[in-house]
Amino acid sequence: MRNVMMAKGAGTVVNRCAQVKAGETVLIVTEASRMSIAECLAEAVCAAGAQPVLSVILPRQQMSFCAWWAGPSPTPRRSNRR
Repeated sequence: MRNVMMAKGAGTVVNRCAQVKAGETVLIVTEASRMSIAECLAEAVCAAGAQPVLSVILPRQQMSFCAWWAGPSPTPRRSNRR
């Protein structure tokens, strides 16, 4: 049942949200742990007459938005003026 629901959702993403057309190339970027979702999307892309390209990436470390936004603090520069 889950696969049927996932396939239906993938079809909605491909056909309605992304409006994939026949002859297009669609890049799907995923992590290995989410491969089943990517495969469903790839099947829906094929069904639409397009060519899926699958890219599997390494998961990155989670960082909070605040930590990302703050970033490394810049080193203050000393002025030679007196």
